[in-house]
Amino acid sequence: MIFSESRGQTEGQYLYLERVRKALRKISHAEDVYSKKLDREFGVTLSQLICLYTLHQHGRLTLAELANDVHLGPSTVHGIVKRLQRKGWVQQYPDALDQRKRYLQLTETGRHFAEKSIHLLARNFSEALHALSPLEQTTLMASLNLMARQVGSEIPLLITPEKGPAS
Repeated sequence: MIFSESRGQTEGQYLYLERVRKALRKISHAEDVYSKKLDREFGVTLSQLICLYTLHQHGRLTLAELANDVHLGPSTVHGIVKRLQRKGWVQQYPDALDQRKRYLQLTETGRHFAEKSIHLLARNFSEALHALSPLEQTTLMASLNLMARQVGSEIPLLITPEKGPAS
């Protein structure tokens, strides 16, 4: 066991934590590089693509619901939505009963772009995940979920290796 119940960290535990942080930073850096590549090649960042796909999945969401679903802050999502609106991919409209409540929804152009570019979401990690066995994929997802839960947010298991999309 790397960590025991004691509060003090040994040098070995510190080095282990640094290896975990480095691995997470590598993943984060890979996401940043991929996002910039998407922006250069397709005119959309990874965060914008994730928001587009999330709206495509749900049909319509409030800004707060979208922010919660994509695990980003409302102000960050607000900026993303404004850029998507300028591209003509997202529209905003008031709730029929409560005019203060505003919904976001894809335009026809946004829906078409989301459908034809969904493969771009998976491309970044697809090869790495396909190199793992179904058991390793499940173990990785369980470990990431456990870690995310420990630091404050859970990642939903959207795809199971053997069965495809979770129901």
